[in-house]
Amino acid sequence: METLIAERAGQMLNYDNMFDGVPVVVFEINEEDGNKAFSFVSSYVNEIFSTKPDNLIDDINVFRSLLCEDSQKLFDVILDKEGFYSKVFKIKTPDKDSMKIHVSGEVTFLKDGRKSLVGSMARIKDIFYGLSDEGAFCDAAFSAPISIVITDIDGKVIFANEYFLKKSGYGFEELMQKSASDILFDEDGNAVSIGLKKLKLGRSHKSEVKCRGKKGFFWTSLIASPIFDETGKVIKILTLGRDITDRKKVEEELREAKEKAEDILRNKSEFLAVMSHEIRTPMNGIMGMLQVLSETQLSPEQRSYLETVIRSSEILTEILNDVLDLSKIEADSMRLENITYYLDDVINSVSDLMQAKAKQKGLDIEVIVGGENNHFVVGDPVRIKQILNNLISNAIKFTDNGRISIRAFLAKDTVTSNAEKLGLNLHIDVVDTGIGMSAEAQAKVFDAFVQADDSIARKYGGSGLGLSITKNLVSLMGGTIGLESEEGRGTRFWFDIPIRQANIEEVTEYRKNKEAKGEQVISATKLKVLLAEDNSINAQVITLMLEQYGHNVSVAIDGDDAILKASEKAYDMIVMDVRMPIKDGFSAANHIRDNDGPNQETPIIVMTADVLDGELSRKCKQAGVDGFLSKPVAMEEMQGEINKCYSKKIGVKTVEHKNIYQSSSDKYLAVDILEATEVALGIASVKSLVADFMPYADDYINRMHKFVLNEDWENLRIISHSFKSTSSYLGFCKLSDASKLIEKSCVDKKFNVARKEVAELFPIYERTISELQAERPNYFYDV
Repeated sequence: METLIAERAGQMLNYDNMFDGVPVVVFEINEEDGNKAFSFVSSYVNEIFSTKPDNLIDDINVFRSLLCEDSQKLFDVILDKEGFYSKVFKIKTPDKDSMKIHVSGEVTFLKDGRKSLVGSMARIKDIFYGLSDEGAFCDAAFSAPISIVITDIDGKVIFANEYFLKKSGYGFEELMQKSASDILFDEDGNAVSIGLKKLKLGRSHKSEVKCRGKKGFFWTSLIASPIFDETGKVIKILTLGRDITDRKKVEEELREAKEKAEDILRNKSEFLAVMSHEIRTPMNGIMGMLQVLSETQLSPEQRSYLETVIRSSEILTEILNDVLDLSKIEADSMRLENITYYLDDVINSVSDLMQAKAKQKGLDIEVIVGGENNHFVVGDPVRIKQILNNLISNAIKFTDNGRISIRAFLAKDTVTSNAEKLGLNLHIDVVDTGIGMSAEAQAKVFDAFVQADDSIARKYGGSGLGLSITKNLVSLMGGTIGLESEEGRGTRFWFDIPIRQANIEEVTEYRKNKEAKGEQVISATKLKVLLAEDNSINAQVITLMLEQYGHNVSVAIDGDDAILKASEKAYDMIVMDVRMPIKDGFSAANHIRDNDGPNQETPIIVMTADVLDGELSRKCKQAGVDGFLSKPVAMEEMQGEINKCYSKKIGVKTVEHKNIYQSSSDKYLAVDILEATEVALGIASVKSLVADFMPYADDYINRMHKFVLNEDWENLRIISHSFKSTSSYLGFCKLSDASKLIEKSCVDKKFNVARKEVAELFPIYERTISELQAERPNYFYDV
């Protein structure tokens, strides 16, 4: 306390020295618990009120007694409103006359509830009549240690003190030819006034501006106040300024340092994303082949070696995932989803995934979900799974016997800060009977790259990032996390997250989507189909779709190949991509129609991503095309279009199908689209497609970067068009959207946009694969 008093006394002394000789009273009043008191009054108060500053400090009534009765009432209400004020007070004089003073300043409401009033007081007659060389105001103001400038009501300078003249480098007569707008500028170099409109209305103005001197700019913090005549009319403007150039320089240096640090963090995040991608791609191949190898005949010794390699690969992959997640959190690039899900399903899915690992150690996992009857909620199920996955994995790792308990409770108790706003609180405990931890270990367990001690790290391994990421994810969701533990007696991790219960419409839509994913329509008519598609993965996907309906498919790799195959053999249906090398779909269709071949009358369907092309209908008609499909092509939509075109040929009416692959979601991985593809093609086929897609994606993204480097925008357009639909089939929405934007930017010649989007493809791809791993981990270990 003594230190604080000393500091305050030092501040008051500095203030008094600063305003010594200034021909106005500068003061500060604080209000706390309804009590007002001066905390500072400059020495000029003696000139106006014939009393020393110390007489006013801490006793506001001394000052009130110096005011006339009507001014006392005005003074009492001045703190009621936040903002600037400008008033005229009457003070008592020994001859019982009154004298007018002008009081202006600002009332501020502080964060702790207190009020603060900072301002200045001056005699109107001193200001109005004292602008000659003989005036008392001019004499005192000219030597004051702050800038004092007086202008007329239009901003023309009529007085400036010695401090401002030295600071600006102007001579007195030279400055008298200027206006405020010739001297004052904002941060961007635009001329500014001193708030003339506000000042003419009798209100003060406060700002930080750049002053233009003869030798350059300097920064000033100024308060401009109106000067009134005896009738209360604004006739001049008084401006007090304090040099803040050094402070602004420090602020600019801090801002530049902050931007530089953010750039470094962003570059680090991008570097980690790229490096993680470069390492994880071959790791996926290694782990896949190891799984294949594990299915072959091996000796016990060989199997032991293989299991060690597999486990080491899994650990390395986990570390890579953790490093990537941590870099995203640090760079503030991790975004939360807000979708409807069933809480029990999310918790049970993680539990089921962990059962095999638990059983290897002889552990049981029990799950209890209680609380509110309706467990349909809105939030980010992927991140909830990630949190649970980290906590349960930890529990299994550090537990040698006993059990793991997962207890979830959904309640209306507002435990977390946002729970009241969202309506519910989700509380989850993960309890184990493991080795526990000391109080010292508990204090640092959520820190990045930290484990309990070296012996724990050696025995159990890991990166020390899992719990740090978990805490960050909980915080990102507006929640809190903690633990209770005792050495040798197990650990309980818990977290609370605010969450919203889904309404009836959201639950109905959720159930409808779930039901729709299980529907599959099989056509009774088996057709011979010629498919023309230059993209190998797209061709593979569409072939699998057609084969699901029993169609016999032949594949052509471009327009010329399609023409050749169509000339050799009759087909029941031709399906062609519009954008193909050598000859596009419309040119190939024209050729087939114009030549007397076996498929001159065969229905032709074209596939295109350019569904907004206003010329599409005309082009289809001109080429003799019977129908078109928007890419990415949904299985039911494709069969519906085939049925429509084929039935038209034989005179039968059909029902149209909706394209379930068209998604307005901005997610990285649209699980509903992925599941629809699984339903359409079978899980084994989709798993194979994922295995084929990753090296394909690597190659395409690398080629896109090269095209940008070489400014080869036409090839970038072609390759992004191909990559767009391929990504969509697997539900990689963000990747598909980015490719679509790159293609459009190339067409519109917005090459800077294309360059920016290509630069972001790797991080998008990494996030997509990361979410796919969390949603379908089996796709990466036994492909």
